[in-house]
Amino acid sequence: MLFKLRFIQSGMMSFFLAFFMTAWITFLNLGITADYLLNWGSSFVFAWPAAFTIAFTISPTVAKWSASLHRKMAGLEKE
Repeated sequence: MLFKLRFIQSGMMSFFLAFFMTAWITFLNLGITADYLLNWGSSFVFAWPAAFTIAFTISPTVAKWSASLHRKMAGLEKE
């Protein structure tokens, strides 16, 4: 069950991050041109699989770090 949740969450998070980041970076680099959508789409197609692989791979570690940081910030753990 946790594997399926992690898979879905990584897919959704990587999709939205890759979608917006590639749109933004393509705009910054090239501006709005006649080929903007083609250039952005090409960037997105390459970025999303990479973002998914990274998100899926590091999500357990990031979750542990986040929980640890939260405990420290809440004063539940001595430094």
